[in-house]
Amino acid sequence: MILPIVIGIYGVSGSGKSRVLSEVQKIHPEWRCMDGSEVIDSVMLKKGKLPHDFSSMDESAKKVVRTLAIESIKRYQGVTIVAGHCSFPFLKDENCPTKDIDIDKYNDVFTRGDGITYDAIFYLDKPHKVIYQQRKDDNDSAKRERPKLSEQSIKDWSNHEKMYLKSQCTKYDIQFALCHDRNDITNRIEQIVLPNISQVKKTSNEALRAAIKCIPKAEVFLLIDGDRTLCPEDSGAIFMDRIMQEHCFLDVDPLKKIFQRYSNYNFQSFLEVAMFYERIHPEEDYKKISKEIGRNQINIYAQWMHMLSNLPENVHPVVVSSGNREVWQTALEFHNFSLPDKDNKMSIIAGNHIGLHSYIVDSDAKSMVVSELRERWAGCKILSFGDSAIDVPMLKASDRGYIVVDNRKNRSMKDFIEEAVESGDCKRLYQLCLSKDFSHVHTGIQIGSLESLLKSLTNGSINNLYHYDKGSKAAAVLATKTRQSDLSGPRLQIVHQDVGKFLGNKLMDEFPNAGFIQKVDLSHVQGNAFSGLATSANILILPLMRGGEPLARGIYDQFPLGKLIHYNDEKTQGFLRDFSNALTTQFNATKLQTEIVIVDSVINEGKSIRCAIRYLEDAILAINNKQIWCRPRIYVVTAVIQKEASLCLPSEFPLIRFLALRISDNKYKGKGGTDTGNRLFGTF
Repeated sequence: MILPIVIGIYGVSGSGKSRVLSEVQKIHPEWRCMDGSEVIDSVMLKKGKLPHDFSSMDESAKKVVRTLAIESIKRYQGVTIVAGHCSFPFLKDENCPTKDIDIDKYNDVFTRGDGITYDAIFYLDKPHKVIYQQRKDDNDSAKRERPKLSEQSIKDWSNHEKMYLKSQCTKYDIQFALCHDRNDITNRIEQIVLPNISQVKKTSNEALRAAIKCIPKAEVFLLIDGDRTLCPEDSGAIFMDRIMQEHCFLDVDPLKKIFQRYSNYNFQSFLEVAMFYERIHPEEDYKKISKEIGRNQINIYAQWMHMLSNLPENVHPVVVSSGNREVWQTALEFHNFSLPDKDNKMSIIAGNHIGLHSYIVDSDAKSMVVSELRERWAGCKILSFGDSAIDVPMLKASDRGYIVVDNRKNRSMKDFIEEAVESGDCKRLYQLCLSKDFSHVHTGIQIGSLESLLKSLTNGSINNLYHYDKGSKAAAVLATKTRQSDLSGPRLQIVHQDVGKFLGNKLMDEFPNAGFIQKVDLSHVQGNAFSGLATSANILILPLMRGGEPLARGIYDQFPLGKLIHYNDEKTQGFLRDFSNALTTQFNATKLQTEIVIVDSVINEGKSIRCAIRYLEDAILAINNKQIWCRPRIYVVTAVIQKEASLCLPSEFPLIRFLALRISDNKYKGKGGTDTGNRLFGTF
């Protein structure tokens, strides 16, 4: 996914390359920092020879080893920093221990392989007196045995290398610069790496789009974060604990150091994590550890286990994680959830290793999953679940967002939650307490449950559309009667009236907190007083004429205290007058919110319903311009809605609830003797 970036740090022996390399590694643990001589030692061992044998080889054999060493370096997909040598001096009077030695000539060892591999070379250009003293200190402390070069020899050697490297970098089009310390080198490396990130992100996004296209079609998508959302564990922390145990030189968690450098969870931080994973572990080891964690240390919440095992066919769950893809693949397979390469019951979008994964998942990538699914499957409903700041863009972009409460009260989401509550923009937000610890819930955010969500997904109400052609025998009987060819005229009107009664009852069942029912005090048959429930008067039933009239009569039978006004067309001043008067009178009398029920027998493309809804909304705004009464809620009730309209209308009007006896996959639009209005009124 990312082209390798290889940068060389050069300088005469004793200039401090190893020290600079070590300091750079501490600042950027995701970069692979290597000493060139150690790479050569590794090549020698692979060839079955001891490292010290290299010095006794002839120059042609050494060149072969150096070529193999640079080839092994450029296989890495991330950023590699190599401390190397470009020349070695031939010394005069090398065996004289009492005086400083002069240099006779130089053996230049920069190869063609070096030239085609390095993107940049930075030369550590320290004053020759400083280098002389550093070499002397190394010899005195027995740190390293170095020939006692004179100050002038060190200066001459350094000048030779600078001229030689400059000519080689010009020849191979390599960036070259003189640097004086670690900060200088680090800044220059960052200037090379950072511009490359935009191209890397572009490549990553292209791969991500390709992965999203593999997600199968669904009416509803569940986008579920992994760590602390699907399970209480943090697989990334578990993985790092394992790495820290195996690599004793890591005294501080490198991932924490990486994220502390950035104020948000941006692409660069996750790219650096992906580079670190590539550097620290070979791919096979990475996979092995991931599978062990997924199988033994990930405990998916019981509520998720139940829900994911019982989802209806039109709902597709997708794990969208910035964590380790192999962990989640193993964990889901271990819990018997099928993945895309089997029967498409579940998908995974995850990536955090630049060698294994073609894309990286950051907060923008999570949001992109939402937008790409919407573009690909128009009218689909998207529900997202997450626990941290990286999930916020995904939650915002979705039709409904679920915050999974953790024992840290979702600290990283604090600003998002407070802003949503203060602005009142939290109607689409829910919180889930999967650990059943309600001490950390957020004030102002409604509490949901996966159990109630599963019920909504099963009956279709999650899409603002409630339909009853699945699971209701009574609805099936009524739906059968509406399609009988031997029923028409008054007999068919009676069937539609029965459908209206059925759906009127469903209005009360599905929306118990709305204004369809009210508490009343009554006298019992046995003579005592009691409190009960009765249908409300705060209901306006608006049948679209003429087909909606029989269905509306059935609803009116269930709400006899309400009002029924025929909706003819949007230009009828009489309707607008009656509608306005009814709303105003209703509110002034009860001070309660009015429920408006638009009724039509059949919704095909939804053209008539769209016009009615928009007209009513404009009329409500005109009446309510002084804000003296509560804005009514609108419901649409129909016997049949075509599949395409069932997907588009609820998304187009998210605050309106649609109730249908059944959804029709048949795109046929009735005409003549098959038109519902003609059949109802005998006009075919």
